[in-house]
Amino acid sequence: MVNFTFLNFFRIKKDACWRMLLVAIFLMFGLSGFAQTNIGGVVNTYFEVIGITQPLAPACSTTTVHTITVGSTTGLAVGDKVLIIQMKGADINTANSNAGGAITAINNAGNYEFFEIKSISGNIITPKYPLIKNYTLTGLIQIVKIPKYTGTVNVTSVLTANEWSDATKTGGVLAIYADKLNFNANIDVAGKGFEGIQMLTNGTVDNCSDTPNSLFTLGSTDARSFTKGDGIVVDAAGSSRGRAPRANGGGAGIAGDSGGGGGSNYGAGGEGGKRWCDVDGANAGGIGGKPLSSFFSQDKVFLGGAGGTGYVTTGNPSSAADGGGIVIIFANEIIGNGYSIIANGFSPTQVIVSGSPDGGGGGGAGGTVVLKSPKFTGNLTVNVKGGDGQDLGTTIQHGPGGGGGGGALLYSLASLPANVTFSATGGIGGQHTNATRNGSQDGLVGGNVSLYIPVENPNYGGNIDSDTVSVECDLDDDNDGILDTVENGVLPDPFAFTGGSKIPNYFNPLVSGFLDTNADGIDDRYDADKDGILNQFDIDSDNDGCNDVIEAGFIDGDANGTLGSLPDTVETTATGNGMGTITNDGGYTGTNISVITYNASAFGGTVLAAQIICSGTSPVGLTLSGNTGSVVKWQKSSDLAFTAPIDIAGTATTLTGATIGNLTANTYFRAVVQSNACSSAFSVPVLITVNALPDASLVLGGTGSICSGTGTNITVGASVSGINYQLRNGTTNVGSAVAGTGGS
Repeated sequence: MVNFTFLNFFRIKKDACWRMLLVAIFLMFGLSGFAQTNIGGVVNTYFEVIGITQPLAPACSTTTVHTITVGSTTGLAVGDKVLIIQMKGADINTANSNAGGAITAINNAGNYEFFEIKSISGNIITPKYPLIKNYTLTGLIQIVKIPKYTGTVNVTSVLTANEWSDATKTGGVLAIYADKLNFNANIDVAGKGFEGIQMLTNGTVDNCSDTPNSLFTLGSTDARSFTKGDGIVVDAAGSSRGRAPRANGGGAGIAGDSGGGGGSNYGAGGEGGKRWCDVDGANAGGIGGKPLSSFFSQDKVFLGGAGGTGYVTTGNPSSAADGGGIVIIFANEIIGNGYSIIANGFSPTQVIVSGSPDGGGGGGAGGTVVLKSPKFTGNLTVNVKGGDGQDLGTTIQHGPGGGGGGGALLYSLASLPANVTFSATGGIGGQHTNATRNGSQDGLVGGNVSLYIPVENPNYGGNIDSDTVSVECDLDDDNDGILDTVENGVLPDPFAFTGGSKIPNYFNPLVSGFLDTNADGIDDRYDADKDGILNQFDIDSDNDGCNDVIEAGFIDGDANGTLGSLPDTVETTATGNGMGTITNDGGYTGTNISVITYNASAFGGTVLAAQIICSGTSPVGLTLSGNTGSVVKWQKSSDLAFTAPIDIAGTATTLTGATIGNLTANTYFRAVVQSNACSSAFSVPVLITVNALPDASLVLGGTGSICSGTGTNITVGASVSGINYQLRNGTTNVGSAVAGTGGS
């Protein structure tokens, strides 16, 4: 269980994300068998959100209800996994100055998370747990249904998404999960992001009478410019035109036929070209979209911004290009096979000038690709390139479009695998047929973010112990009777962040004491047996073959590694004391001390020493040596195989004669040694040979007389081998002892 403070949504979310990474890696999607599914085209379905309620609640609350109202629930069912995402909602500076278009507040734009549907009533959806992120209805929210696949999913034809549409307020996102995702075709969401505009004629002002520094932010009816590129800001009539960008949407060209700016995502867009009537003057093109690189640390994703329109007076179409879409993939393994994930921004088609030329549109920005997978096989290429600015089919100097900025790749590994090729180049600024640009600029390169984990509602990533509590809310993730906080000992919360880092403690080499002897990226202190599974998720955290639940002294009646017998259930209490309650077979009792220490396998050792005794006597004490582990008891048996052993209480390494008692027959002894609660061994057995006592009645012959100085024979009948017979006169031995022969 991750430690968190209620109502601290950011902290809860981050902990949930990193926990989900491990759940995904260890148990993602269950056992897949040999199922095969072939996919292509559009596999997601999209639903416009028309209402949402989010009362404040702890993330693990089962009583606080969040609701989402969609236009239609047709195609949705209880238990479906879905994505909720807010497409817009940022605030920008609307001043008519060069500060215009800058993002002043990102707000809830780009917020998203995956969750499971608990119930549907009419058009109202209820998530299984309260939503982690906050959402604003005016920011255009959509629900994306995630298809259910098992086994290997083969991409056999181009896999894509619906285009983003401001009209339907849906689209632009491809999201899937699978055990194995096998590429036999590309994933392509190029141009599925924010939409550009094609403008045939947008103004009659065809001169440079206005200074460019007075045309940054204009209203929707001002004829000296046209519409800016679409982006993460909701359109506002008072600031929809002008050179200034609309956050990541490129700014528009102005009178004098300057070019539109390129859209942006991770990388900024390029500025459009200058006006025809002021070639050597000030920059006058639409300014490229602002970079969104600083916001990915807030766990957001964005469509690529659209380019801004160029200024058109004579009917040569200015085509501002669309940005790239969003791709989110969860998979145990991604098999690239040399194919690609493409989320590029579009490049407008060159203007074939008819009559006097006009300004060109800006290129679309690259989109966002999220890859949550621990394993990449074969070669895979990820392209989130910005589109080029619009070229002008003339040598007469006007304003070509600015290039779109590069997009973003977000992946969950610490570094990008060598077999994954990534390209996020910015688009090239538009040019004339003689390669002159008149000031058009390239978009800037995009970037990638490692150790990025998609935002998942507590229940989404799985349930280690199959109880009714999600891993984020469970106080004992593996239901071994040992609270997670105990399994971590004195170490800090593995999912917390130290010193403002965005990397959790268990994965952060900068944390004091970090130890990773097997180079798997995980601090060994949180993973005692170095198998890649944190102790609190691992039912046998020291990998000694003895499950932790047994080592902790609890009952595991069905031997499944979790407390008690099925059904095992661990629940959180409502008392707020941070403890948990087990239902069935007892609860968390005792100190629950940490058991995550290596115990060597038990070795029985040798019992010393073999002895021969007379019947009815006891041997001297037996001593165990060379053992590994502790004596838990001794045993005796009449046969070497210990077919029916008899237990002798005692945990000392010496078994005294008094404890053994008098023996009347040959007896084998051994010690039972245990190194932990599951591993035990027997010592080498030792034999105590018990010889029968002689019977005087066995002397044959009657009473008789002999002369002095003569001798006679005395015969012992049925003598016992191994026993010596000695004739005595009173207490004095007579003659030598004779060994028994087994006969007379």
